[in-house]
Amino acid sequence: MTQPRPFHEFAVGQSATLRRVVRAEDVDRFAELTGDDNPLHMDPAYGEALGVGGRVAHGMLTAGYVSTAIGTMLPGPGALWLSEAFQFRAPVRIDDEIDVTVVVRHASPSTRVLVLDVTVTNHRGTTVLEGEASVHVLDRLAGVSDTRATAGPVIVTGSARGIGAAIATRLAADGLPVVVNYRSDAAAAERTAASIRDAGGTASVCQADVTVPDDVRALVDHATNEFGPVEAIINNAGTPTNPRPLGATSWDDMTSHLDAHLRASFLCVEAVLPGMLERGFGRIVNITSQSAYGTPPEQMTGYVVAKAALAAFTRCVALETAPHGVTANAVAPGMVDTELVAEIPQRTKLTLAAQTPLRRLAVPDDVANAVSFLLGAGGGYVTGQTIHLSGGQVMS
Repeated sequence: MTQPRPFHEFAVGQSATLRRVVRAEDVDRFAELTGDDNPLHMDPAYGEALGVGGRVAHGMLTAGYVSTAIGTMLPGPGALWLSEAFQFRAPVRIDDEIDVTVVVRHASPSTRVLVLDVTVTNHRGTTVLEGEASVHVLDRLAGVSDTRATAGPVIVTGSARGIGAAIATRLAADGLPVVVNYRSDAAAAERTAASIRDAGGTASVCQADVTVPDDVRALVDHATNEFGPVEAIINNAGTPTNPRPLGATSWDDMTSHLDAHLRASFLCVEAVLPGMLERGFGRIVNITSQSAYGTPPEQMTGYVVAKAALAAFTRCVALETAPHGVTANAVAPGMVDTELVAEIPQRTKLTLAAQTPLRRLAVPDDVANAVSFLLGAGGGYVTGQTIHLSGGQVMS
């Protein structure tokens, strides 16, 4: 399907010109189509007798060529004509050569409406029609664009072990080529990739610190070179919770968490989004945390603030990318028993599990299953949402 041009490509002063020669057969077909067989348009002698020099083309035939210019040139495919105000300055006669020129006078990105100045001149330089037209530039519906399952490569950041490894393993089992990303533990990343391959999946390993722009670009280039354009990215990389009282928390502690969770996700989205928008398809999933919602846990200010910021970022991305077939969602697990929460006492973990309606903590596969859903066909109409994996602690 021919896609409408991105609205940001239209600018005030942009113009296009369509040239046509008005033939007798064009006027005949227009009369047959509309039933307007006024002898002024059909009988040369009638036109001569009335002093207009022969047959005169229908005014709306000339306006129809304006429609051709709008629909095929500026703005082109996806143009829906909303209104017009034309003045017919001179008649168009058989065999006249006319130039239809449309010029952008105003562009409204919020409504996707262009106001065009319209001028039609004949080969003698006479203006035969002028006025303006308002045109809505349609865009394909995000939900209709592609509700298919993700088929292309997916990058899972921080996927050497833990939640990330579980996500990479599940997505590979779904048939997706997966890039296993790690920052420092190459051996663990290779083990995860080897396990995927042993199970019949496709995986590649790439080292990158996703808080570093050059590393992120190299990661995306690696995925593209190995498997093709990136269709999905799972922003999972992060740091341990590092609990400490607020009074002992420095701004460096805060920025450490913000860099690991928000900055890293921003850089990854920034790197893959242009290609997703160009292709009209993409899936972005950010792994946040249940701690970012409701009453936060004590002594985890940096971690909670960073995850809350990531949740807000997810919604912002979803809003702006939805019209282009790209979805962005968050998965917010409660406490998942991995090494990232190793500092939390076992007694605290057991108490939390006992307070959960399902009477257990989340496991990495719970997160992986939610991500799999969002990248599957069932997630095609889901965007800007948070899937809470809390075992029933959060109900709505």
